[in-house]
Formats: sequence, structure tokens, C-alpha cells
Amino acid sequence: MISCLLAFGTEGLAGPEARRVNAVTIGCVASVLAMPGYIVNNLVNGLPFSAIQVWITPVLMPSYIVPLLLVRYRQFTAAKLVALLLGNLNIVCWEAFNGYSVGTSYYAAVAGFWAFLLFSRKQWYLILLALLVPLLVDAFAREVFSSAMPRFALTPENLAATERLNFVSSYLVTCTVVLIFYAMVQTAERRLDVFARSVSEYLDEDLVDKLRENVDVGRSVRFLTVYFADLVGSTRLSFAMDQADFGNLLNDYVREMQAIIKTHGGFIEDISGDGIMGYLGNFETGGDKADARSAMRMSVAMQRRLAALTPVLRQRYGLAEPLRMRISLSSGLASVGKSTGARAIYTANGDIVNLGAKLEKGLAEHRPLGGIIVSEQTKLLLDDEFSFEQCEVNLNGTPIAAFIHQPTS
Repeated sequence: MISCLLAFGTEGLAGPEARRVNAVTIGCVASVLAMPGYIVNNLVNGLPFSAIQVWITPVLMPSYIVPLLLVRYRQFTAAKLVALLLGNLNIVCWEAFNGYSVGTSYYAAVAGFWAFLLFSRKQWYLILLALLVPLLVDAFAREVFSSAMPRFALTPENLAATERLNFVSSYLVTCTVVLIFYAMVQTAERRLDVFARSVSEYLDEDLVDKLRENVDVGRSVRFLTVYFADLVGSTRLSFAMDQADFGNLLNDYVREMQAIIKTHGGFIEDISGDGIMGYLGNFETGGDKADARSAMRMSVAMQRRLAALTPVLRQRYGLAEPLRMRISLSSGLASVGKSTGARAIYTANGDIVNLGAKLEKGLAEHRPLGGIIVSEQTKLLLDDEFSFEQCEVNLNGTPIAAFIHQPTS
């Protein structure tokens, strides 16, 4: 039964959000389960069954179904806010009947702790709201409900017993449970972040984030701008250098290029030696033209960064020649997503991927020292923002038009 309640409405949610939704469920269920205790407390301390303090409790109990229904229909933020609102409404009701001294002010602290379980750090404004409302409600009750309504006034003994019940049930027990739960969640989140950072060294961090959020990464057709980047003469360099130095050189080069790619919103599918392949437009896109422009600006930034980095690397590793790079861009529809097989990989397939690889190799015939080459479709998307020189590249025996970037001073 408890497992069913905790899973209520959390299907497909990322771990952190699922835990927050579970906190709503736990809070609502705990409130309902605690209410019979107030009924027994009032009856044991001499109130007749017809007293409003006795029957107002079961009247309020069904209201906690509302947040659960909102969770069921995936209105998660609304469910959290309604749950907090109901808690504050109950405080006002009890204080209106029994006076401020009944002890419900302890719930203000509970509501404050609970806010940190319901909202993420990015929702700091909701956390602030959830902290302020109980304090304002408590201050309002202190002024308005300083004494009980005459016909509902509790005996001193009953009032003392109710205050003790509120103190124990809300402040001691609930706060302790919430604090332990919060500490456990924070520890789990830190471990998950460490694991995600470790995995991000092997997989693109965008893919890791999507997997954490349980986003569907199944195959779909999207308009992508694919890029291929490769160092010129890397094989020759590897034979001329100490292998440890060559490995460190590649690490330095790839690290710098990765930073530029991520800055421009690029996804990295594969890094093989000095070759980097990926695309823009798979997870988040600004549109076909915006993605192509970002890819082109990324390529120019990579070329400039490599030129600036070369003197440093030549001094560090004793390179006999400067480093240069070939980059190709190709735009169009492609199938992208998780492949099936013994080991699932996230990859793009299609003519534009093959074209991008051919363009990168074909650039060597026209620019042996590297450069940037784009397909005809990519050039059309760039709206004359960059200067190009037209050329022909052989694609399986058929010459096709391609365009080589002409850098401006």
C-alpha cells in the first residue's frame, strides 16, 4: 500500500522530482493519519462527540485528496502549493476555534522544513514563499485569535493536552523525520552528481543529463547540423613524438575543443583520437538556421583557438610544425537516438552524416593545411553571414558542390 502511494503519479519523472512528489504524498497521508489522534485526544479530555473540535477534523481530512489528484494529473507545482496551503488553512481553523495558545504555531517550523523537500533550488522563490506564508499566518493568528471563541473554549487541562500533542506530533516527530529525510536526499543527490560527472567524462554531458531526467532518447528524425573535426597530419605527428607526449597533446587539444563545442550548444557523439564528431539540433534547437549558424561560429572559434594554442603546445611538446584542423559541416534530416544491440549507443545516421564525413576527407584535396568546408544545404542556412569559395568534392564517384570558408581578417 505504501509503495503504491509513493509511486502515485511519479512515472517517468527524474529522481529528484519524483522524491519531491513523494514528499507531497507522504505529507498528505501523514496529515490524514494524524487527524484521528486529535479526535481521540479531545474525546479523552472530556469534549462531547458533538463538539466542533471533534468533528472538524474528519471534515478537513478529505481536503488532502486534492494535492494527490493534482499529482495524478501531473500538476506537480500546483500540488505542492495546495498541500502547503492546506497545512496553513488547518492552522488557522484550529486557532480560530481554540485560540493561539493551542500550540499549532509549531507547524510554522514544520512547513519551513517541508518547503526544502518540495521545491528545487532553482525554485528559490517558491521556497521563500513557502517559508513566509506560515510565518505570516502565525503572526496573523497571534493578533486575531489571542483567545478561543467562547463556545469552543477548551478546559485548561484539554488545552494543555492539545498543546502537548501538537508539540510532540508536529515539532519533535515531524521535524526530526523531515531533517533526516532531507539529509538522506542531499546525500543521494551529491552521490548522483559525482556519478554523473564521472560518466560525463565518457559520454556527452547533455546525454547524461537527459538520461538522469529519464527523457526518451529513442530514435526520431530531426534536422541536424553535423560536424566532423580532425587534426591534419596526426598520424605523422604520432610517429615523430614520444607516445606519452602525443597522448597528452591529444588530451590538451580535445579538452579545448570540447569547451568550445559545449559553449556553442554542440553535442559530442564520438571522440576517436584527434577526431571529434557530433551535431546540433538533437536535444535543444533554436531552429535550422540558428543551429547552422551556431555550428559555423563554433567551427571558426575552434580554428582560432587552435591557432592560439599552437605556440603553447609547440613549446610544451617540441612540435616541429604548427597544428591545423579540418572541419566539415552538413545539414539535413537524420535519424538520431538510441541504437539497439548488445550495447546501446546514442548516435545519428543518415545521408548528411555520410556527407559530412566525405566532405571532411575531401577538404584535404583543396586545402591540405586545413580549413572549414560546408555542404550546399548548410551554406543556404547561413544567409551570407560568412564568405565561401565553391568547390567540388567526389561523393562515391559523383562530384557535388561544396563550399570552403574564406576567413576574413
